[in-house]
Amino acid sequence: MWLVKNMGLISSILSFVAAQQHDTSILFLEFEEVALVAGGFLVLLMYLFYVKYPYNKEN
Repeated sequence: MWLVKNMGLISSILSFVAAQQHDTSILFLEFEEVALVAGGFLVLLMYLFYVKYPYNKEN
């Protein structure tokens, strides 16, 4: 019964989301920024664990 009562609400939310227009260039720039931050974090971790604090089996 809950689903039947809220079908109007759900359909109005879906139509609102479908009516919004997203600019793909903005989404692509956001993806680039996230990829850049992730890549920088990966480079930092590689520097820390391969150069600064390397794993040495002999010690």
